[in-house]
Amino acid sequence: MVADQYAFVVAKDEGIQDIGVTIKLGHRFPITWGAHGRAIAAFLPDSEKNRMLSGEKLYFYGDPSRLDRNRLEKELARCRQTGFAVDLGEIKTGIHAVASPVFGPSGKLVGSIVLMGTFPRQFSERYGTQVARIARRFSETIGGMVQNPFAGTGRGRVEDRRARLG
Repeated sequence: MVADQYAFVVAKDEGIQDIGVTIKLGHRFPITWGAHGRAIAAFLPDSEKNRMLSGEKLYFYGDPSRLDRNRLEKELARCRQTGFAVDLGEIKTGIHAVASPVFGPSGKLVGSIVLMGTFPRQFSERYGTQVARIARRFSETIGGMVQNPFAGTGRGRVEDRRARLG
């Protein structure tokens, strides 16, 4: 869930593996942190995105000194096309994440769904696509409407997405 300048963990599923990554419910991250921050920034209205990007400390790649604005713009554009953002060990070595935005009523961005773990790098595209699909379905379940459609289809109405999702 997004609130002010933070993203909060409001639900989680730790899976069934013996070893995993644990983040406590209620934990908060800077809204610009890692994959979820990129997924959120990619789908904000331009005025909100510009305000976010004008901030002093941006944590998209962990330490704010690692920010590369050209790279970030390319990643945000790619996220708008695919529906998901990727972090392959940039925040924490060995921990990978894929994230997709969640929209509430009136198309307001309300949070993101993140898959985080020690999965192989080569699985990021497959997992990202799955997370984007889940985020779209969840958005629709809570009455959300995505203003900027995923996958560059040019079709943004809820009915059109439902037809594609089957």
